[in-house]
Amino acid sequence: CLYFGSLRSSMMTLYKSIFGGMLWGEAVDALEVIGFVHQVVFLAFVVVMLTIMCNCVIGMVLGIRQEIRSQKTEHLIGDEMQRRETFILALRDLFWEMDINKTGEINKDEMMLACQDIRIDALLAGFGIRIFDVERIFDFMDVNGKAAIGIDDFIMACQQLHGPGRAADILFLHQKVDQIFQQLTELGAHDQSSVPSAERPALNSLSESELEGRGRGSTGAAGREGLGEADHGGNGVGSTGHAAVDIHLQPDEADQIEGAMQSRMRVQSRTGCIIEQVERRAMTLNELRELGGIIKAACSSDKWVDPKTGEGLLPGQVTLYALIHNFVGPLTALEGVKLVGLSGGPYKKGQHVVQAAKRAIGTVRDDSPGPDVEVDLWRGHFCLNAGPVCLDGVDAGTLERVDVPTSRSYKELIAHGPLKPSWYCTHWWGEPVLDFIACVSEHASGRRLSNPSYWVCGYANRQNTVEAD
Repeated sequence: CLYFGSLRSSMMTLYKSIFGGMLWGEAVDALEVIGFVHQVVFLAFVVVMLTIMCNCVIGMVLGIRQEIRSQKTEHLIGDEMQRRETFILALRDLFWEMDINKTGEINKDEMMLACQDIRIDALLAGFGIRIFDVERIFDFMDVNGKAAIGIDDFIMACQQLHGPGRAADILFLHQKVDQIFQQLTELGAHDQSSVPSAERPALNSLSESELEGRGRGSTGAAGREGLGEADHGGNGVGSTGHAAVDIHLQPDEADQIEGAMQSRMRVQSRTGCIIEQVERRAMTLNELRELGGIIKAACSSDKWVDPKTGEGLLPGQVTLYALIHNFVGPLTALEGVKLVGLSGGPYKKGQHVVQAAKRAIGTVRDDSPGPDVEVDLWRGHFCLNAGPVCLDGVDAGTLERVDVPTSRSYKELIAHGPLKPSWYCTHWWGEPVLDFIACVSEHASGRRLSNPSYWVCGYANRQNTVEAD
């Protein structure tokens, strides 16, 4: 046989069949005289060898390609790092040239003088930075509002101005963001403007029937957004006068309040600190998660209620409105609230004080001759123009003023010091707090952030004196 007559010819036939020296079909035809089994074995050999050869070739090609790409990426990274390092060094040299007084900071006069220098203007243009309005550029760079720019702020601002976007475009966008931030802050302040509260959170509730059927203020002033308005009319309450309103706390109210106080010792035992700058009251992700743990632990056991309906809540139903009503507001009025303008008195320590329209429950702090009285608030918030205030179920008149001697934000109660936010959050107060915490947790996880900080108005603003913030 020409193809398989000897060992030598058989080896050559196999080699040629694999590497294209001959058509493997001719070898199959030659094996027909020997038998079908030999043809099958030969075909299996061809399939296996071609598969191995193809995989080897493809693997070699892909390996070479990957190596080339890796070398190219490393080269690009090295070039970019070198370019940035050169750029920053050049900016440092430029900063010290502009710092005429050598104080380590550039004021507005120094920048204006420097920008009049043609050489410095040319250097900035070479960096892709065109300064058309010195004052606006200076305000953009002065992130701390100190009327002076440090070297780090200068370099960071120049890096932001550098690039394909024009300086004017970037300034425009930056100012728009500032305007939106200011509008959102004002909106949050307006939304919370009627939230005076007292020292520790009230953790017990009046039943729905007690609040619905025993009288409400007739003036019906609007509350915060989402809390609705006080109902008009009521049992025995006219438009100009007030009748006795029989509102009593549950028999186990004192025990419930004591349990609520214990559940919040984790917060009250902290010393905290005063942070005057509202924008530095950011919450870390760990602090938000700890707050979520408090909600889960305290909501059901302390009988938190919906501030509008008075119905009991589960942890997953606690919104920011409910959290302020049941926990944050009362907790952050460190010395209680002072109710001014009532007609009652004298007052005895521990007497129950209730304003049904706002579902506010408190107790008298100390014996007082009246008519004004200091109250520890356990739930809700006392408000002007929201109906009568009752003392142990007896109408004590309406409020002329609510004073909060010492008001803090929730962040100040748990903070070790000021914290600049990494992110600013604005969200609907009707969203469950646990859902919000889950969202920021996912945000941090997706961006691989270890413990980022978030500015949230409900925890940054002093809820009892929002207008002052």
